[in-house]
Amino acid sequence: MSNNFQYRFLNNVDFTELVEVFNASFGDYTIPMHLTKEELETKIKAEGIQLSDSIGVYSNKKLVAFILHGRNNYKLYNAATGVLPEFRGNNLTTKMYDYALPIFRSFDIKKISLEVITSNETASKTYRKIGFKKWRNLNCLKGNTKLQVVDENIVNNTEIKNISYYEYLIYYAEKDVLPSWQNNEFCISNNERNLTLKKIVFEGQPVGYIIVNTTKNKILQLWVKEGFRRKGFASLLIKDTIGDNKEFFVTNIDAQNFGVNMFFKSIGGIEFLEQHEMELYLK
Repeated sequence: MSNNFQYRFLNNVDFTELVEVFNASFGDYTIPMHLTKEELETKIKAEGIQLSDSIGVYSNKKLVAFILHGRNNYKLYNAATGVLPEFRGNNLTTKMYDYALPIFRSFDIKKISLEVITSNETASKTYRKIGFKKWRNLNCLKGNTKLQVVDENIVNNTEIKNISYYEYLIYYAEKDVLPSWQNNEFCISNNERNLTLKKIVFEGQPVGYIIVNTTKNKILQLWVKEGFRRKGFASLLIKDTIGDNKEFFVTNIDAQNFGVNMFFKSIGGIEFLEQHEMELYLK
């Protein structure tokens, strides 16, 4: 059966077919996904996915598996790997990388990163076999905001203002948190018009910021300057952008960042998923 497979990059993919195969591949996933054509287009733009760097497997001229890669200079990100259920067991993920890695090396690609759900040992084993190595664990949380009362002196001396992407970069250079691909500055730039970016100023000094997709109440980044933490500034940012007793979720927080994890748990977040972040260095 494997002799009937053809491997190619997805420059000329039929987008309607890609949407159908994407949804069929993730319909029975640990967390099922179903995207409309418009939602997949948004994902492609936000995550910097390049179809010319993405791989497809065809059988009898039909798309049966794919890997979508985001690209930022010489780094790639595996944004989604899907295989139709009836074609699983053919090592197609491994074979797609067997096909693509020599080409990526010739293009001077230096690194590929991805996330894999920790409970998906089959996928983890496949990626390890290809050469990916685990770098860190990432937590995903969701819940309803339960914000605590903030000291009145802080509230009275605090302003929250919208900021541009370029002003955010100033704070990004200072902060001590390393976001995963979907939450990093590259993807924020790609999707800025769909995001809310705000800073919090205390007694004239910027002390933190938040970046939220308010249509989904998804928090991409939340940061407060060291020395101003555990005083209520993060809660004020969330209250301003999302509100109290509102659904929210946040993905891919470094599991070793206990402060951030404990904060989101303290305002109502419950862990619903843990992932390994893995990397493959090509150079």
